[in-house]
Amino acid sequence: MKVVGLVTEYNPFHNGHLHHLIESKNKTDATHSIAVMSGHFLQRGEPALINKWSRAKAAVESGVDLVLEIPTLFSCSSAEYFSYGSIALLNALNIVDTVCFGSEEGTLNQMQLIANLLSSKDASVESDMSYYLKQGLSYPKARELSLNKAIGDDFTFKPNNILGIEYLKALNVLNSTMVPNTIQRKQADYMSLELKGHIASATGIRKQLQTDSNLESIRPFVPQSTFEMITREQDKLIYKEELIDLLLYKIRTSTPEEIRAIHDVSEGLENKIIKTAETATTYEELLNGIVSKRYTNTRVQRILVKILLNIKKETIGQCGTIDPLYGRILAFNSKGQELIRKIKKASDFPLVTNINKISLDEEAKDMLEYDIRATNIYHLLYKNTPDKKGGQDYLRNPERI
Repeated sequence: MKVVGLVTEYNPFHNGHLHHLIESKNKTDATHSIAVMSGHFLQRGEPALINKWSRAKAAVESGVDLVLEIPTLFSCSSAEYFSYGSIALLNALNIVDTVCFGSEEGTLNQMQLIANLLSSKDASVESDMSYYLKQGLSYPKARELSLNKAIGDDFTFKPNNILGIEYLKALNVLNSTMVPNTIQRKQADYMSLELKGHIASATGIRKQLQTDSNLESIRPFVPQSTFEMITREQDKLIYKEELIDLLLYKIRTSTPEEIRAIHDVSEGLENKIIKTAETATTYEELLNGIVSKRYTNTRVQRILVKILLNIKKETIGQCGTIDPLYGRILAFNSKGQELIRKIKKASDFPLVTNINKISLDEEAKDMLEYDIRATNIYHLLYKNTPDKKGGQDYLRNPERI
């Protein structure tokens, strides 16, 4: 058995993900695959299009053997936290031989060099970043300029490259034996809205679904399992704009001290958030009123989700100070069952199938509580009253394919 690990969101699983899965297995000679996947809130600070169990089921129907949930504390955080939590989760299983991720770069050399500079906290890079931040640049831009200066090149800091660097950095920090590999992203760019050929970005597919009720328009870009899932769930598709009422209620009933305590809120941003929420009536108005040169759209979106879920600075701390404390199984097939048996033999890392029966320590229970909270809030976004019922994490078992 040779196991490849994948870090995913599958929002939704599309032909590009299928290409990545097939090529990852081929490149690594893997016999089995494990995907760690975001649950109900994602790394860009958005709710998932479709619930986590259905997304995991579609992924397994398309060839993934086992899907585990990335704990919410990591899944809706920055690239650094998201990547560290995902890699740490795969590493804790003690059976993953290699990790394969998509990137615009397609090769590891430059990304590994940059990851080494970051994980070693290179003094010149840190100094240059401090300088650029003082000039009012955003953190991502300051880091890009500092790193390109250090390597003497113009490396392209596109979304998948950035995540790839963070995966490599996490492997360094964890001193992991998992071997990294990368597959070049094919055709559609990460945020491209263009639908052509047979591979489109998840962003483009979601936008098409939001503006056109004719599902046939997305059929060429997704496997049959995903198309069937979207057909079943068509009246339950969730978009970030639907967060607005919950967000306005939460912010308008919070004090500046309470907002200030939220993870990633700094430099008096709590005052701007509260002031903007007083007059905003749409998600776009709320977001645009908070975004600045220093606080990018994506960063603000993540902060808004953390406000909604009450994720505080003291809960997360510095990246690397907390690790995933369990693996929540969302879906698996017969080969996934083989993986589960092997994990239980190779590691004492808790695997959660039924949260009513699992025995976890208090710290792990606290981490799991954020996943439960995320699910309960996510269900409030459904339009039909019966779908708003909470407690689904206690009621739903992993999808066995």
